[in-house]
Amino acid sequence: MIRVYILGEPEDREALAGVLRTLPDLTPLLPGRTEEGARRVPPGTDLLLLNAPRCSSSVPETLRRLRTAPDAPPAAVVTATEQDAYVADCLTAGAAGILHHDLAPALLLSAIRILVAGGSVLFQDPRAAVLPVPGAAAPAAAVSAEAAVKRLTARQREILRLLAIGLTNAEISRRLGISGDTVKEHVRAVLRELGVPRRISAALLVYRTGLLDRLSSDAT
Repeated sequence: MIRVYILGEPEDREALAGVLRTLPDLTPLLPGRTEEGARRVPPGTDLLLLNAPRCSSSVPETLRRLRTAPDAPPAAVVTATEQDAYVADCLTAGAAGILHHDLAPALLLSAIRILVAGGSVLFQDPRAAVLPVPGAAAPAAAVSAEAAVKRLTARQREILRLLAIGLTNAEISRRLGISGDTVKEHVRAVLRELGVPRRISAALLVYRTGLLDRLSSDAT
């Protein structure tokens, strides 16, 4: 049985809990009435779901707080927004998944199972019919992105990794001990090689294609 702890506005979390109760092998958990109850994830929780149909700056903040707890379970955001900046904020705050608010229940169940198994899911389209199942054949976008990453230098791959986890140019400069101008040049080269216009687009591409683990292993 998968235990899913749901946060969000009362009506939002109750609605999501109602959907989860119709699905097999899932037990929805809801916070108590007190503010303190919403701050602690119940022991034995397998997945944390933040149900926030609308953009809210509190969601990334809540993710950061809850993900710093010892043995924190994986977390995902359920939302109807498709704004790149908001999605990137949630991912860099620790979300392993972004699930569309109107996702079909069967796909929601599959996404939850993947997240609990340690995978990542990005479902911004409620009509999505294909899940990024671990071990499945990589889609064309993933293959293309992987080829582009292989063409990057070691330094550029490291900068892409730091960019993807939300570091600013100044933070990357301090982390790597290189000048801000050098970081800017590397970022431009990375964006050009990946064929994307902005750093947020590069970060989303890394998450969508599952390349963050590859970049992290290269850095160790």
